Amino acid sequence: RSLLKAVELRFGTTMPINLQLILVGSRSSPAIDDACLVLTAQDKGAPVDAEATLRKLKQCKQDDRDLKEADVLLLLTTKSITRSSQASWPGNATPQGICTCDSVGLATDDGRTFSGTHQVAVELALLLGATRDTEGSVTDCLQSQGYLLSSQFGGLQYQLSRCSEVAMFLYLEQVNPNKQCWNDKPEEAPYGNEYPKRLPTEYIKVKEIDICRNRIPVCETRQAGNINNCRVICCDDKQGDIKLYFDPPAPDGTPCQDNGICIYGTCVTKRH
Repeated sequence: RSLLKAVELRFGTTMPINLQLILVGSRSSPAIDDACLVLTAQDKGAPVDAEATLRKLKQCKQDDRDLKEADVLLLLTTKSITRSSQASWPGNATPQGICTCDSVGLATDDGRTFSGTHQVAVELALLLGATRDTEGSVTDCLQSQGYLLSSQFGGLQYQLSRCSEVAMFLYLEQVNPNKQCWNDKPEEAPYGNEYPKRLPTEYIKVKEIDICRNRIPVCETRQAGNINNCRVICCDDKQGDIKLYFDPPAPDGTPCQDNGICIYGTCVTKRH
């Protein structure tokens, strides 16, 4: 749920798009992997073949009554993902795939530090009609500017380009204003033992996750909380003859500067 909250922060920066992403259900079992994941080799440690998995995932969604009811089916895996380098991004979610049998997406996530947020945002943006940035775009929507859809894995910036957001807005408001699909208010899945839908920084605090140790076991967080540059300083000391230094982006939602919050390493003024 907190991952979806982080994804919401990435939309609506230039257009009046106010998306609320609601978790209606989740499953975690080896059976799902066996049924829907396709690896690049027979070895269980092999990367996921994105294009083949998306094809299979679409079939899984159609064959399961509960999954079929969901507006979008996202498969999150801790395995690495191999995506095609073709310009059409066949290893990513289908553009404008929302409310169709193609409404599936795939992302890698470690299950602790919200590492898959950027990839999930890419998949949902494509499904919701956002367009990819290319070098043939208008000057403020170029691939080289690093917006979210400048890369199939997510760009260097957290937000969509103006062109991508305009395309999403027009698709949702004019081309596909379907009241029974993305624009309805589904019943949220029961919380059970899950943490409520809050920003990742709150989840990480409650769960006492040290994002530095999660990546480098000998590192501890040196700087966190209210910060100015939206980076967490993990360690800058020597381990034997090796000098360790790691400064990942602060968790989304971390307070920064004057009433701002961190989003993918950038301090952003809060939107109300």
